[in-house]
Amino acid sequence: MPNHNMFSCCRFITTLLVFLFVSKAAEISNVNLYDLSITPTSSKLPHLGWSAAFTFFLPDTSGINVGDTFTLDLEHVYRIKFGGTTETSNMTVALDDGTNALQCYATQQAAYFYETTSVQCKVITDLSKYSYVSGQISFDFNFNSGGSVYQYELANAAYFESGAMTIPFGSDMSADVEFESTPKPTNMYYIGRTTSYETIEVYYLDMICPDGNLLGGMQQMQFDTADGKNPITCSSVQVYLSKEYNDWWLPTSYESNYPDVVCYDNTIDVTVKNASAGDMLFVNALQDIYAGSNILSHTISGTYSCINTLSNITYTSTIDTTAVITATAGAASMAIYAQTSSVVITSTTTTTTGWT
Repeated sequence: MPNHNMFSCCRFITTLLVFLFVSKAAEISNVNLYDLSITPTSSKLPHLGWSAAFTFFLPDTSGINVGDTFTLDLEHVYRIKFGGTTETSNMTVALDDGTNALQCYATQQAAYFYETTSVQCKVITDLSKYSYVSGQISFDFNFNSGGSVYQYELANAAYFESGAMTIPFGSDMSADVEFESTPKPTNMYYIGRTTSYETIEVYYLDMICPDGNLLGGMQQMQFDTADGKNPITCSSVQVYLSKEYNDWWLPTSYESNYPDVVCYDNTIDVTVKNASAGDMLFVNALQDIYAGSNILSHTISGTYSCINTLSNITYTSTIDTTAVITATAGAASMAIYAQTSSVVITSTTTTTTGWT
């Protein structure tokens, strides 16, 4: 028969040991973060690559133990990456004297889903021989400037604007950043970002009337792949009309007159009727990607009608475009090129991004 007193005693000791182990790590309250710089890794578009660098300073190390942490919560940041052109799950940070002292990792990547991206840095070496310590932390990231009707992406689309902005970076830091705008596209516009959740978030702006207003149209988008292993999630597909966009043609609002949408077998069929003045069509979808290189092929075909507001002439545009995307899950670059055929209004999605 079990000895209940012995069992209770063992359970108490085990609980106490677990409590002592868990409570050993503490949040560092006296860390100072300053001297922030934010610089572009390529062009000055918010959704592409940026690099952040700043100083950390611990003025008193007497109460800091191995395993203690401090956290940086970053609003307006889509995701961060460690390791430059390669993806690693964490990075080691050295003190000014070269001693490896911190290990930093992302505890939350905002992407399209969360309000903030969070970075936690953990002490990995005994600091008791120092009275104070300092060092440099740097990593790459991209801003969340919108691209969908998800709550935080829609809010961020309205937050960012071209030109000079003072961007907060955590609770204690900010930096002046200069953003360049994107010229209004004449036919089709595309951006793609890996989310860190084994998906790529793709955004298309389509049915653009450069000299008038959209009347309506039909199109089919096939999110096919070279190997058939990268499906889209139909429940994630967003297809809307909007006349309000930010300086990178990402929607800040959307219309209540929804297009007709059917999603099946990696295919999206869209029918637009009764568009209002200034409307353009945008599509957002999540497509699965896996470790290593993913070759994605997006084919867009269809027709849409515009009315020239100066001449009052109605005309029809035909699009037949294939965008071929090489995406590496978590990697620091994604090459995109487009092939067009049978195009009356040529749809050019050719671009090369240095960071996704």
